[in-house]
Amino acid sequence: MTDIKRYTPEFIFKYKDNNILTDSLKSYLDNVKEYMISGTDSKDFKIKIQKGDIKLTSTKWYRKRFVTQDEKIKKNINSLLNRLTEKNYRDVTKKLMHLDINSLEIVIYLIDNIIEKCLLECHYLPKWSFLLKHVIFFNLNKWTFKGNFLYIIFLDKCQKYVEDLLNSDHHNQLVELYNGNIDEFYKKKNYATSLMMLISEIYKLDLISKNTITGIVGNLLKDQDKFYKLELSLVIIKYLYDQELGEELYNKYVAHLTKDNNLNKKIKFMILDIEDEFLKNKKIKNDKKVIYKEEENDYEDRDVEVEAKVKNLINEYISENDLEYTITCYNEIEVKPRSNKIIYEFLLNLLESDSVRYNHIFGLLKKLIRRKLIKYNNIKFGFIDFLKEYDDLKLDYPNLEKSVIKLFNIFIRIKVFDFNTIKFILNKSVNEDMYNKFINGIQIKKK
Repeated sequence: MTDIKRYTPEFIFKYKDNNILTDSLKSYLDNVKEYMISGTDSKDFKIKIQKGDIKLTSTKWYRKRFVTQDEKIKKNINSLLNRLTEKNYRDVTKKLMHLDINSLEIVIYLIDNIIEKCLLECHYLPKWSFLLKHVIFFNLNKWTFKGNFLYIIFLDKCQKYVEDLLNSDHHNQLVELYNGNIDEFYKKKNYATSLMMLISEIYKLDLISKNTITGIVGNLLKDQDKFYKLELSLVIIKYLYDQELGEELYNKYVAHLTKDNNLNKKIKFMILDIEDEFLKNKKIKNDKKVIYKEEENDYEDRDVEVEAKVKNLINEYISENDLEYTITCYNEIEVKPRSNKIIYEFLLNLLESDSVRYNHIFGLLKKLIRRKLIKYNNIKFGFIDFLKEYDDLKLDYPNLEKSVIKLFNIFIRIKVFDFNTIKFILNKSVNEDMYNKFINGIQIKKK
């Protein structure tokens, strides 16, 4: 199906008067006609048969019938990306990650379209960033073809966009367009602004280094008379106002510019706006520090409570075997935001148990997971927190390596983890030597 030749109606009809309709050819065409009619039962095939003639109400019927698998996936990609909004971005991301992408060509097509959407819809950039983060980090191995990692393709393409901008005569091009084609002027200006915002967002995702951002800002500020390029550097600094790097860049490159009497007025207003953002951010940080100190003491006490409550919860469940009461007690356990302390304590209790108690504890844990009282991310990051203390725990639990491998294999068997999830956990928590030992002990078909 990939070698389809397409002919225009004129090319086909030129043979109309030069060929005789034989009985065998008529029979063949009648079969084609019947095949086409059979598609009219579906809402996807819009054909009307009137007085023996085929009349198309749409060209959609033959595209649906003969479209290749790659074209279907591309169409799904376009459809999903076009639907992304403030409200449904999570749902769009989830559906996108479930697409059956099986070629490098489609991965490149996906990346090209995501970048284009980021540049054309910068008002949704935080939502596009959410999508990027999940597509890149959670599908790291799933969509890797011939050693081409998705994030490397993405970064290479972004680098090309930035290099083209930095090497172009961006300022003079905009000056010329402003005087000749105002629509094209705003299109080009907005596109470049969106690119700087995208690069800043990529930095927030830890995909590019501090030196890379600093180099881009320094390049844009080479000639301060070219205020359109200067404006782009301020876009980056303003976007990073809540990051330590944003303030560093401001102090290094921008703070002294306000003393320049010849500085473009719009640039001055942009700098003053950035200063306001920094002042607001400092105030918020100071307020948070006061609150954090108060809460941190409370959380330390709460962690000790969690340890005791999880142990009591387990003992109560084993002695009474009353799941509903146990769930009620579980719901009363308070943990600090984003804490994985409960999973950590469950894992610790499993290590300290004999085989009978082990089965009871794991049975309770499985039921809490099945009822979605314990979330998938809590399990995953709970393991990461647990394994980060591997060296210390090893002193108290000599068989820790075997115990962890056993847990991994059980979580695979009950379909909570897959092999890629375990690799993610190990990458985040243990050294290379331990990583290999754990991987070799996992009983799963490694793809």
